[in-house]
Formats: sequence, C-alpha cells, structure tokens
Amino acid sequence: MKTKFLILISLALLTMLTACNFLQDKNKNTMTISGVVTDNDNYPLQGVKVTVNGNNFTTSETGSFLFDDLEVSKEKIIVNFKKDGYFSNSVVISEPQEINQIQTALMPKGNTKNGFGAGSKIPVSQGGELKISDGSALILPQGSIKSNETNVNAYFSFIPSDDYSFGNLVPGENLKGLNRDGEDIMLYAYGLMFIELSDSRGTVQLKKDASIKVAIPYQDIDYMPDNMEMYSFNETSGLWEYESIAKKEGSYYIAKTDHFSSWALGMPENSIGFVKGRVIDRSGRPIKGQNVKVFQTTAVTDNDGYYKAKVPAGKNFVVGMNYKGFEIKMDAGPLKDKEEIVLDISVPSMTMISGTIIGCDDKNTAGQANLTWGEPEFSNMYTKDGKFELSIPTVVKDSKLKISIGDSFIVKEISNPDKKTEINVGEIKLCVKEKEDKEQNKEKEDDRSDRDNKKQDNSKDKENIKPKSVNVVGVYEFVSRSDGQRLVNYHRFTINADGTYQEDYNPINSGNYVGGTKGTWKLSGNILTFTYVSGGGESYTVEGNTMYRKTDDGITFKFQKTQ
Repeated sequence: MKTKFLILISLALLTMLTACNFLQDKNKNTMTISGVVTDNDNYPLQGVKVTVNGNNFTTSETGSFLFDDLEVSKEKIIVNFKKDGYFSNSVVISEPQEINQIQTALMPKGNTKNGFGAGSKIPVSQGGELKISDGSALILPQGSIKSNETNVNAYFSFIPSDDYSFGNLVPGENLKGLNRDGEDIMLYAYGLMFIELSDSRGTVQLKKDASIKVAIPYQDIDYMPDNMEMYSFNETSGLWEYESIAKKEGSYYIAKTDHFSSWALGMPENSIGFVKGRVIDRSGRPIKGQNVKVFQTTAVTDNDGYYKAKVPAGKNFVVGMNYKGFEIKMDAGPLKDKEEIVLDISVPSMTMISGTIIGCDDKNTAGQANLTWGEPEFSNMYTKDGKFELSIPTVVKDSKLKISIGDSFIVKEISNPDKKTEINVGEIKLCVKEKEDKEQNKEKEDDRSDRDNKKQDNSKDKENIKPKSVNVVGVYEFVSRSDGQRLVNYHRFTINADGTYQEDYNPINSGNYVGGTKGTWKLSGNILTFTYVSGGGESYTVEGNTMYRKTDDGITFKFQKTQ
C-alpha cells in the first residue's frame, strides 16, 4: 500500500553537536547555537532575524548566524526565524548541547516558480479562493475575514513531503506533537502548508471557519485513507497539536480551520525508531555540517560527521543526501518500537579546506567558518577551539572562505586548479578587540551622558513641580512599523476636542480607496483609547507628540503629531 503522508506548514530541523559534561547545571547553562538559513531552493538568505531567549542576530549574505556563550534557563529552547516576504519558522532544541548546529529554511510568500505557492488580494466582504498549481486551495467564505479594510493580502503555500526541502521547512523538532488526547506522538506527514492573511495593520484572523483543500495525486487516490488528522504548530510549546479531521472528498482532503499558522495533515504515530550513522568520503574523512534526510526530517552532521534522527516505527523510509551535485538514497525500515539501526553514508572524495582562527592575542579563538563556491552550494561549521575543516568537491577550482566572529568577518579566496584533496590555509587572524574597546568607551560616554541628563531633569523637576497634562487633540500621521514595512500611502488619526476622532488610511495599490474608523476617544494617563462606533476599539501609548501601538504579533506602529 502506498503511503505518502502529511501536510505540514513549516520546518527546520537540527542536530546537536559535541556535548561534554553539559547540562550539569540545568538552571543556568552556557551553549552555542550556530547555523545557516536558506530558502526552499537551498539558497542562503541574508537579513533573517534569528531570535533565541531574547537575543537577536541577523544573518549575513551567506545565511549564517551565531550565538556564542548563551546562558539558558530552560532545557527546551525555541529558535525563531523571521524575514519580510517569507513565512516564519521555528526550530526546537529539546536537549541542548554545548554546541548546537542548525540548518533551516524559509518559504517565500506569494507565487513561486515551482507552483507551490500563491498570493493575491481577497475582498473582505466577499471572501474568495486562493489556489495553487496542483489544485490545493484556501477557501475564505463570505464574511469570514476579520478586517476593517476592503481587501486583505492572502498567502497560501504547500510543500509535498517528498520534496527535498520539506525537512528543513517543517517547524519544531522531529515532527513531535500531541494527539487529541494530549499524548506524545510523531507525525507521519503528507505535505506542508503555510497560510497567512494580512492588511495594512498586520496579521488578520477569521470571524468564522475557512476551508483548506489539499489535492491528492491521481495515482494515490485509491490508496489514501478516508480520513486524516489536521495539526497546527504551536509556536509557544514548539509542538504540533491536533485540530480536527480532514475528510477525503473525491481527489481532495477537505478540512475546516478557525485560525492560521503552520498546518499539517497526516497521521499520528505513538511508536518510534532511531536512526544514526556517519557521513565520510571515500578516504574515510568525516563530512561535517551537512544535511542528511531521514524520513521526513533533516539531521545535520556534527564535527565528526555523525548524525541521528527519529522515525515512526512500522514504516518504510529513506535516508539520503543531496550533496555537492550528486544524490544518495538508501531504503530502510520498517523498525520496531525503540529499535535502532546504523546507516553510514559514503560520498566521493572531497577536498578538505582546513585552518585555524586566531584572535588579537594570536591564540586560537572560537568562530564560524563558511565556504561557498556558487549558490546554492556551501559548507558551514562553528569551531570552539578555532580549528576548522570544510569539504568541497575536488572539481571546484575557486571558492570563497568567510571567517566570522560576531559581526566581524574576513574573506579569503581559495584556488584549487590542481584538484588537491587537502588545502590548509594556515592561521587566519580576526581581531575584534578595537571594536569591543570602542563599544566599551561608547557605553562609558553614554553612562556619563545619562547622569548629566538626570541632573538636568532633576533641576527641571524642581522648577516645575506640577506635571504637564498631555494634549492629544490634533492630527497624527503614520511614521513607521517596527518590521520596516510600509503598506499604506498615508494613515492618519484626527483627534477632535469634542471627544470624537476620525481614522483614515489609503493602502498602497488600492487606487482612491480610503479605509478607516471613527468614534470616541478617552485619555487615561498616557494611554489613549479609541472606541469604534461599530463597537470594539484599540489603545495607543502617547509620549510627547508621538503615539504608538504594539500588535499581538509584536509589530509596533508609530504615529507623529503634525498639527
């Protein structure tokens, strides 16, 4: 019986590296998290905001990121990835190691060249349907969209589970989830979906259920079960959680949803098996920091070339690599519950690029090494002791090596016209002391400035004992959003002295359309609350001539008083 399963909505898997006497103090651990972010075609993504435990990092042109010497207070760590124009993703590290290596991917929003995605404006009052090339669709009934605007931007993408990028796009870890009874399970997936609605104010939710329609390939219709289960990804818990039943109707599965996030359609499995192995070249040298596809997840080889992953018990699966221009696949399974197998992978001989990173004191220092030789090919690793070794096909003549420590980096050109199997670039010195000294001096200057300002403020307070009242009457114009987007030509609030207000905005590419609200306002302290005539409302914080509001999804809107 054919079994091609599940529909997920975003992923990124990881494998942890070397762990020596780690987690001895579970309340306060020091660790490193590094890796690479790509798009669904494996091209490195620059400008991705990576967040872990309140710490932020923005990926470079090689897609790489690095958090060194992180102090964590929880055993489970969730790493979040966001970039404008892409669906967000999350990677869960349930058992943090001293060094944790991640490779994940983000799916672009809108129409994609492979037909996996679509984007369009949908009328709020009428609803509509957003369909991709295989017939899968998002169906929004009339009156289902919760927005005060005329149109919303709708995005819908679907990745089948047999696509090579699937493992890096699925959020969470090893497809871990909870079934309808709250029991731990592993999902057996059919595909992967990303869904989002937005207007000029941010993410839009639903007033009533929408439908998700998932196409079944013609050759699989007779083999697929009558019902499958729908799961959504919980970004707080890092788990896939049961939502509803999807029923087979002809050549589609149909399911209802009352909210949008990452979604999965498939079957839960309570029993799991374990797969581990080592990737080496024909000379026996380990291949580090590379993806190994195991079933529907992706593992990353550690600094000794080892990988490990979990698979549902009782199912056949494939272990393979798409590495440097060639593909390796091995059929395996089924495994019994808790059974473990070892599957090593051998690749053709490679050229190993090695070297040592040293700091200002001429001693070995930790850093990140990234090797590229024409997109989307790359090798990447984090080194704690400064020593690195990256692999590249021997036939490649020219490549580029980038060494990074925090935001500082150095680039070195590598040439191999003679097809050598080993190239040692020696010591690469990257000194960041000067930058750190400048930052420390700046901090001292800022401290002095803060003390001077406080003295001035105290003097003013003595002169002005009575606090000044805030006058909010006037016109406030939209200035910015914290995510950098600008989706309107203008957006303004006119606040009247009689306690009423008028809001007007004109979305980009909407012609002469003007949306907005009107009603009454009330000021309590520095909190300005607008109450709509139609019911409901929203609050803003007022500071001087500026007012701002932070949405539920973390975006801050800022307005400036102009008159």
